[in-house]
Amino acid sequence: MEVTHEETNQVKDYRLINLAREYELFKMESNKSIHEMHMRFITFVSELLSLGKKITNEEIVGKTLRSLPRAWNQESMANEEAKNLKMLNFNEFVRSLLSHEEKIKEFDVKNSSTKKKSLALKVINDNEDKN
Repeated sequence: MEVTHEETNQVKDYRLINLAREYELFKMESNKSIHEMHMRFITFVSELLSLGKKITNEEIVGKTLRSLPRAWNQESMANEEAKNLKMLNFNEFVRSLLSHEEKIKEFDVKNSSTKKKSLALKVINDNEDKN
């Protein structure tokens, strides 16, 4: 019975080490939405917490900021400067990112609808051809 308990702890420790590594390497994929990134990230955090890893809200928000792609650098910096990360609630932070993402989508839609292709036609006068 003691051997089984020891093996279970080893499996748990091994899983914790692997999850912690995945957590540290976590990055938002540029083709994914904030919602998709959030769901993937929360899965890591939940599993780590269930295995006994202690993670503070500040660590979670900081890791999320560092995981954003380059296109989000401006938003990341604004969040860091505007709010104390210790006081920033993770869910509020994600809502802020989702809101920003929606604004970007709206801007892109407006810009794509105003950029219509133009076609230039050359008029050839029959009288000019005969001269």
